[in-house]
Amino acid sequence: FPSHDIFILALIPLASIAEQNTYHCDIQQQVTVEPSGNAAISVPSPIIDRKLAINRKTGEKVGNSVGHFQPAGSGKVLSSGNSANSFVATWLSPSAGGGVHLDVLRIEEFSPNVKKPFMALSGGTLYVGLCE
Repeated sequence: FPSHDIFILALIPLASIAEQNTYHCDIQQQVTVEPSGNAAISVPSPIIDRKLAINRKTGEKVGNSVGHFQPAGSGKVLSSGNSANSFVATWLSPSAGGGVHLDVLRIEEFSPNVKKPFMALSGGTLYVGLCE
């Protein structure tokens, strides 16, 4: 092997480790509250806005923001999840007018399926779908 091929082969295990530390989630629906207090359920559009990725160890967002779900920096991982518990992370940041912005992500790590159900709450929007 030429030396650059060996270097590339050496990086492959690192890439797979990084992938194991990241949840890749596909948003299937989003729920907002109408002025009447009723739920408005919709499928987010366009397709690019339907995916989010979060580092399982640090809570850091990987890739683009999704709708209102735009966690800044590393979140606080409250539970890393296991066969009996959900992965839970939060992000807290200042908001206009002296308020706060809170994002919460809960992934049902205990689900027996390969794809795990999730819900993410951000602002007035609840996102639901599946993560791998």
